[in-house]
Amino acid sequence: MPRTTINLPEQFPFSTVYTVLVTDLNYGNHVGNDRYLGIIHEARCRYYHWLGYEESNFGGTGIVLFVASVSIEYKKELKYPDIVSISAISVNHREHSFDMKYLIEKEEDGKKVIVARVEQSLVSVDKATKKITQLPIATIEHIKTKQGQLPNK
Repeated sequence: MPRTTINLPEQFPFSTVYTVLVTDLNYGNHVGNDRYLGIIHEARCRYYHWLGYEESNFGGTGIVLFVASVSIEYKKELKYPDIVSISAISVNHREHSFDMKYLIEKEEDGKKVIVARVEQSLVSVDKATKKITQLPIATIEHIKTKQGQLPNK
């Protein structure tokens, strides 16, 4: 299987800090691959909050976003109690979905180093009917404006 390569933008509109917990560690005494999903989930919820949205009612529209796929490109180990910066951006806004990209970095010997690159696709689902639904144009435009992008670009 070929190694995953994830292309990231040069700039991110959102960043948050996460401290590795003891419960994030696996038998190898580093952050387990399963925990990366939890850490990214936390960063995604913080990103939604930054947008003024809630995970359980995205944009106040009765929509929830389901993770359809995720790819992680690991570069460095994380150990307790590493402090990481997680930068996030949403891209490729489509009728029913969009992608999230993340850059996870930590400081090592006074320099920022890349720990992981992550990409995930999110699908818009109506909370009541559990069916895929359209993302409101106003929601997409709000995201783009908050990220410093022009609407409809």
